[in-house]
Order: sequence, then structure tokens, then C-alpha cells
Amino acid sequence: MGHEGQYKKKCQIMSIASGKTHPTLLYNLCGHVLTCVQIAKYCGITLTDELSWSSHVHSIHIRANSTVGFLRSRNLRCCSAKLKETAYITLVRSTLEYAASIWNPHLAMDCECDLLEKLQQPSARLVKGDNRATSSVSQMLHNLG
Repeated sequence: MGHEGQYKKKCQIMSIASGKTHPTLLYNLCGHVLTCVQIAKYCGITLTDELSWSSHVHSIHIRANSTVGFLRSRNLRCCSAKLKETAYITLVRSTLEYAASIWNPHLAMDCECDLLEKLQQPSARLVKGDNRATSSVSQMLHNLG
């Protein structure tokens, strides 16, 4: 069987068509019928058969939120603001911006962009080490660029 056996199990079909009807064609690879999917990941980008980016945005949000939680828990509590900022830019912001040129945040639905913006507010507080209710998160975000 060799390597081809493991590769054919990883292959999937995604039919992209306008409207609600998608052709139901069966494809096979080396005698293995490929499964048809509506959502698939390719190079870290979540693609859907309707070419909607909301699944991609939600997966980015989950990943970045998890990273913020990891950094906030105990890992950067006693570190300098500069180190916190570097960790945020390296680990969180890079995740938030991944493939943004493809899904174009300026054309995305407001709720998708709001989801990512809301994640930056606690991140700014983490980096600045300022959790006071009277502090301006907008000013913190502006200072962080």
C-alpha cells in the first residue's frame, strides 16, 4: 500500500458553486471514495463552500483568545511592559492579522471585526498592566499602535 494509503484518507472534496445547489459528484483516489466537506483548512486558512470568512474569523478569535489567556494566567505577570508588548505582537497580533489581506477586514461583516477588536481590549490592558476601570483602553490601543 505504501504512502498513498495515508494520503488518500487526508484528501477531501469541497464543491464551490453559486447558490444553494452543489453538484453531488463522487471522486475516488486509488479506489478510496473522497469525502465531501463544507469547511476545510488550507495553510491555516479556514475555507467554506460558500466562500464566507466568518468561520476563518471565528477560528482566529479562538486561537488568539487562548493565547491571551495563556499569557495572562501567570506567564507574564511579573515581566516588564516591553516584554509583554513583544509577546503580544509576536503571539497574539500576528494571529489576528494572519491572512487579513485575503478576507479583507474592511469588507467583513461588523460582527466579525467586532469579535477581533474586543479581543484587543483585554490584550492592551495585559500589555500595559493597567486594569483600572478609569483607564482609557482606546488610549492604550493608540499608544501600542
